[in-house]
Amino acid sequence: MRIDRYKLEALAKELEPYREDEELFWDTLDGETDVIDYITKQMEVMIDADAQIAGAKSILETYVDRIKAAEARKAKIKDVLKTICEITGEKKIPHPLGTISMRQGGTSVQVNNLEEVPTQLCKITKRPDKTAIKKRLEAGEEIDGVELVTAPDGISIRIK
Repeated sequence: MRIDRYKLEALAKELEPYREDEELFWDTLDGETDVIDYITKQMEVMIDADAQIAGAKSILETYVDRIKAAEARKAKIKDVLKTICEITGEKKIPHPLGTISMRQGGTSVQVNNLEEVPTQLCKITKRPDKTAIKKRLEAGEEIDGVELVTAPDGISIRIK
């Protein structure tokens, strides 16, 4: 089902004097354009989309849990295989499915006290404080590189 935007717009203009009588306005508009049926269909599609989103999120949570469980199993298996290498004193175990090899641990940096690290060895992230900027702009202050903008009008839909 499609709605003729131009017809809807023209009728809405024509019915402008009757806007205060909400029932008359919408009944007349619907009688000429089936706009209420169109809205009903769109809301049904939106409700279905919400259900699909909820279902997909649920499936995603399930698969995230499965991934974590598989990763934990893999880590445990690697620990067991490492223990076998340590117990046998072997650095390499040949097997038809693959070779298991011990490797030396790599080095990494562990920061114990961030305040003691020299600033030249730190990465600084510059982020504007939008709340403070907005307050100043609303107070009439001019700030280079920023401006107040108004977001486009939105829509609120409450499903009963």
